[in-house]
Amino acid sequence: MDAAEGAVEGLFPAIAKYLKHTPDGDAQDVEKKMALEQSLERLNTHLSSVDGPYMTGHSFSLVDCGLAPKLYHMKTGVDSFKNGSIDFATQFPAVDEYMKTVFDRPSFQQTVYPTEVVTWGWGNARN
Repeated sequence: MDAAEGAVEGLFPAIAKYLKHTPDGDAQDVEKKMALEQSLERLNTHLSSVDGPYMTGHSFSLVDCGLAPKLYHMKTGVDSFKNGSIDFATQFPAVDEYMKTVFDRPSFQQTVYPTEVVTWGWGNARN
C-alpha cells in the first residue's frame, strides 16, 4: 500500500497545474507538462511492477478509488484543452492500460461525470 500511495504522490497537483495553465504551449506550459509526465512516469513504473491490474495488485483498493477520477479528469482535460498533447498509450502504456481497466469498471461507469461536466469545470478553472 505504501508503494502505491507513493506512486501517486503529487500527481493531482501536477495535473491541475498543467490543465489550468494558459496560454497553452508557452515555456511555462512545457515545464508543467514535463512535471506531469514525470509524475506519470513514476506511476507507470509502479503499475509495471505490480502483479495485477490495480495499484496494489489484484484487489481494487482505496488508492484506486482516489486515483481513477483524477486520471479521468487528466485524460479529459488533456484531450479537451491541450490538444491530446500526451500520448498515453505510447508514453505510459501501463497507465493507459490501468485507465482502460478502471474506467470500464461498473462502479466507475455508474458514478462518473460526463466529459462535458469535467470540461466545463476545468474550463472555469482556466479563466
